[in-house]
Amino acid sequence: MIKTCLKSWAIFTVMLAFRPVFATNYDFGAYTEINQNESYGIGDVINVGGAATIVNHGAISGTLNVTDYGDLYVENTGTFNLASFNLGAGATITQVITTSNDITCLSGISSGYEVLVIDATDALNWNDIVSNTTGAGHYTLSASKIRLDNIVAIDDVKLENTVYVHTNNLPDTDVLVFSNVSGAGTVRAIYDGTDVLHSVEAYRLGSDVFIRVIRSNDYASIIGGDDGNFLDLLRQKSPNDKLLRRLDSVNTVDHLNRVMSKSAKLHPIKFMQSIKTMYSHKSLEIMHIDRDDNLGIIPLGIFSNDLVVFGVEPYATLNLFDDLQIKLSANVSSLKYADDINEYTGVSYGIGADAIYGLPNNNFVRVYGGLSFASFDTGIVFDGNDATTNPDGFSGYAIAEAGHSFLIDNDINLMPFVVSGINYSHIIKFDEYNFYAGTGIETKTSFDIDGMRYTYALRGLVRTDSAIGGGVNVSVWSISDAAGADFEFGILYDDALGASYHVSLNAKFNF
Repeated sequence: MIKTCLKSWAIFTVMLAFRPVFATNYDFGAYTEINQNESYGIGDVINVGGAATIVNHGAISGTLNVTDYGDLYVENTGTFNLASFNLGAGATITQVITTSNDITCLSGISSGYEVLVIDATDALNWNDIVSNTTGAGHYTLSASKIRLDNIVAIDDVKLENTVYVHTNNLPDTDVLVFSNVSGAGTVRAIYDGTDVLHSVEAYRLGSDVFIRVIRSNDYASIIGGDDGNFLDLLRQKSPNDKLLRRLDSVNTVDHLNRVMSKSAKLHPIKFMQSIKTMYSHKSLEIMHIDRDDNLGIIPLGIFSNDLVVFGVEPYATLNLFDDLQIKLSANVSSLKYADDINEYTGVSYGIGADAIYGLPNNNFVRVYGGLSFASFDTGIVFDGNDATTNPDGFSGYAIAEAGHSFLIDNDINLMPFVVSGINYSHIIKFDEYNFYAGTGIETKTSFDIDGMRYTYALRGLVRTDSAIGGGVNVSVWSISDAAGADFEFGILYDDALGASYHVSLNAKFNF
């Protein structure tokens, strides 16, 4: 139990009231240990000379004289309330503290003594030490552990060996701990709180020692598991990776988890989102019903804040049985994705098919879909257990639409429809399915002028997977040349990517 100066003076007052009539002079040698049942009363005089140590477990309440040039060390776990104290010329008195039991008041010594904290293997409360040694003029810390509950700067401190400073607090700014520091010792700060993202470090600036908060980036320790090990490996391979920079900037575990949940390196299936966005834009393309061409090639681009895609799609169309129209296509695209966490490039290759079947009473059914293979340049990614590099992916989609075509004023076709679809993605060993339904409408008008056929079409779509979008198509066809061109623009919004746009220019022919 730590004793305070107030408690010590209370005991001293009681002892003074019952002090003995007779007093004795004692000359202590180089080492004196006072047991718990021993006491030196108010009238007793203790004389110490040379280098001496007093280990007090009992009670000292008399007069203490330290002769000239004497060096007295006091280890006190008992009661130390001097009636008077005399320090000779050139003499010193040092309170030695090794355990919490040693943190006591040397009452009666108002000033001029020193405190030596040495070999403290348990972190001693520094605030308790300071409050119980208010008369000390100098502190020496040697090979010890101390704890700072509330940081109190102490002047005139000597450091020996390594001193460990423990704290549960994370100061907002750099905090002065020791000033006017001497000695060749070092200070190591250790954070014992629950915030796994932060720690503290001590640094020496001139003759002062400060503590500051540092952000830990040892994710093997912070997160644990294989994903933590992966992040540390990523730091070795790519120390400037966007994911690491973003993770290192957050200050709470919840924020850390949110960043990790958005990372494609940690969740590789997210690399396939760019392919899914390309599929979603396919659903905004105008239907190829009653077209004049049977061959074409479409350069296209898809753009968003984070994604850029450039591709080309050659195609051929077939009209079968007057009621069935089929479009077959191939495609190749390059893509680049970059946000504040992820950055990668890729190439995709795919095939597609689109079939429209006319039903009686101006009803129709449309079925279209495709398959794609993608290769990504990503650097290392987490495969769930270990690291792999530049993964390949596979994906497919299928969409079915059913609707009715209304003819308005013999010039405009209005075609409302319902839609359902599925996306499938696979990369490394991860799979993802996405089902959705929706509704949409397409309108088209066409007219001939001087051997040229002009067609304008609009299309809008809303789906249950958060996708909503629309497109416009302008077509020009030379009847005599059997050739023409389409310009198409579309905009899509979904929760995964936000707003994205597609632009295409179709060169088409009929052979």
